[in-house]
Amino acid sequence: MNLDEIKQYYLNLEPVKPLEIQSTSIKATITKINDQMISNYVTLTISLLYIRVQQNATTINTIKRDNIENIVKDGALLKIKLDNGSLIQFLSPNCDQLYELLK
Repeated sequence: MNLDEIKQYYLNLEPVKPLEIQSTSIKATITKINDQMISNYVTLTISLLYIRVQQNATTINTIKRDNIENIVKDGALLKIKLDNGSLIQFLSPNCDQLYELLK
């Protein structure tokens, strides 16, 4: 392929569809929990399965303890409600460990 053919190929690709807007729920899978806690922050490295947010799609990788309104553990699912009304649900084999860190 020459340069013009390559350009044309990319111009003909279907545009990426925007994220479906339904709720403020973010679902993620935790791939690593840092064992180091700095001040009142717990840093999580997460890989997102999908995001559904009302306005701007953002990746949450640091949760401030003061912002957690409540936290519920249901098997391997962890539901964290933040004081701004956001609900974050983590499905993780490390759920027990994370629950102990955050509660």
